Formats: sequence, structure tokens, C-alpha cells
Amino acid sequence: MSGGEKQMALIARSLACDPKILILDEPESNLDFKNQITVLDVLSKLRDSGICCIFNTHFPDHALRTADRALLLGDDGKCICGKTGDIVTEENIQRTFGVKVKILSVTSGNKTVKTVVPVSTVQSDGNF
Repeated sequence: MSGGEKQMALIARSLACDPKILILDEPESNLDFKNQITVLDVLSKLRDSGICCIFNTHFPDHALRTADRALLLGDDGKCICGKTGDIVTEENIQRTFGVKVKILSVTSGNKTVKTVVPVSTVQSDGNF
């Protein structure tokens, strides 16, 4: 069984209890590119069906793709929280991760996806 299949089996097992909230720890980690997208698409469908999906990720573009709301933690323990598009910004990513990025929108057919493109590393104290 592949990593993606194992991850999907774990999510399916969690859904057997008919939860209102699903909490996942880096559900896309250690998966190949296709399975990362598959897991994120499943989370989006669960969200759309009324299940609250809370997950942490180290990939800002995964949050932009999937989450309605986001929380960024600074190195100083402070955090910012709100609508994903308001929180996962070029400025906040640079401040949090020390990476200068550009956030781009890509449209294919009737679907628009935001993606985060790293430009360079920068000095950052990781604080808000």
C-alpha cells in the first residue's frame, strides 16, 4: 500500500465515526505530488460537505488551496488568524518563514488556484 493509500485509509477510518470535526497532523507530508493533491482535494470535499477539517502544514500554498481560515505561528509564540487569503500573504510568509515569495493565481478552465513561488531567502526574526 502506498503512502497516499495509507493516508486515505486513515482518513476513511476517521470518517467511520461520522465526525463533525477532523484534526489531521500534516496530512500531505511524505506523499508524492499526486497524492498530496488527492488528500487536499478530499479535505476540500469534506469541508464542502460540512465537516470541519483542521490541519497543520508547512506548505502555504496547500493552505491557500484548501483552507477557509488560517493561523500562522511566529517564533515568538504570537500568532495571527483569519481568512486564509488575508493571513497567507507574501509579507506574512516572509516574516514567518524567512523566504521572499510571490503568490500567483493560475486559471485553468473555470478553476483558479493560488500558488506560492519562492524567490529568495531573507533575514527574518520569525515574529509578528
